[in-house]
Amino acid sequence: MKKIKKLIITLMASLTLLYGVSAVFPDAAGMETVEAAAVRLSKTTLTLSTGQKYRLSVTGTTQKVKWKSSKPKVASVGSKGLVTGQAAGVARITATVGTQKYTCIVSVKTSVFSVSSTSASVNVNKTASVTLTSKNNGSVTYHIGNTSIISCKWADHWDGNTIKLFITGKKAGSTKIRITNKNNNKVLVISVKVTQAAKSGKTILKEYIVQHGNVNSDGDRFISRKATHSGDSYNFGIVYKASTDTFSFVTTTTGTNDKSAIEMNIPNKTISSVSLKYNTVSLTKKAGFSASATIQVPTYSSSTTTKFAISKKVGLSSLKDETASQIVDSYFKLCMTQWNALLKNKAGITMKDLGFTAYS
Repeated sequence: MKKIKKLIITLMASLTLLYGVSAVFPDAAGMETVEAAAVRLSKTTLTLSTGQKYRLSVTGTTQKVKWKSSKPKVASVGSKGLVTGQAAGVARITATVGTQKYTCIVSVKTSVFSVSSTSASVNVNKTASVTLTSKNNGSVTYHIGNTSIISCKWADHWDGNTIKLFITGKKAGSTKIRITNKNNNKVLVISVKVTQAAKSGKTILKEYIVQHGNVNSDGDRFISRKATHSGDSYNFGIVYKASTDTFSFVTTTTGTNDKSAIEMNIPNKTISSVSLKYNTVSLTKKAGFSASATIQVPTYSSSTTTKFAISKKVGLSSLKDETASQIVDSYFKLCMTQWNALLKNKAGITMKDLGFTAYS
């Protein structure tokens, strides 16, 4: 009987043990293995330019990380792993976790970021440019202090390590452009001055004649002055012909026995030479002649002798062409002096402002 009881107790203990094992170890199909994460430094090599920053990190641990640079003057590191390129060279950044050390080799290159000029001048509605040089990776951006004064635009593409920034004047004033290299947040500042371009002599003359001139029979506006010379009456005038955008310098002379006129047309644009036309007629003898010549505007002066080609000579067979040319040349010199006086008195400019550099 005692043997039977002992056997029953042994079997119950065995069952209890089996059920206990079953509670601790679930079915193999539901098992999951979890391994500890490896401790790693985010980078083992790093290239920076001077001024550039990069944050290193350590993963796989919750322990405190201690950071140290072998050459802080080349690459410094903060308590949270922020590395800053200081000067060209190589430094070792060490991250210490407990007793383990992890290193990153940092190469620092000199930042090449410059502009061809830190100042620029441009006229209203005109464009100037500066050249930016950058040998670092990363983008560059510009910021205009006052967009009502200038606008800017990059060239279409980089030319090696350089690119042009075009600056267009919008109105007179001063402002600054800040160019930032996003690679290291380095900033270049360009001071810009925008001026209203000075008006040309022809623009001043045109505006004056249009605003203050009289109207002739052709509907064109003109300014004029009268003078008497050697008993003859002269009328010196400057007509602006809007249809051809041309200034017509005209002088007419009325004497006791004759009448003369000379005309010089100057286009409202840059020119190097102009043509002259002269006509004279004797009122009593019904004789006269015409003459023409071309003069070089930049070099003409009161000492220049102009040779006129004589044509349509009527009733003046004894008048030599050379003599006729001298008469017209003298007449033209008088006209230039009087036209210059007319410009001074009316528009406040001189023949020099129109290209005749010898006149002031």
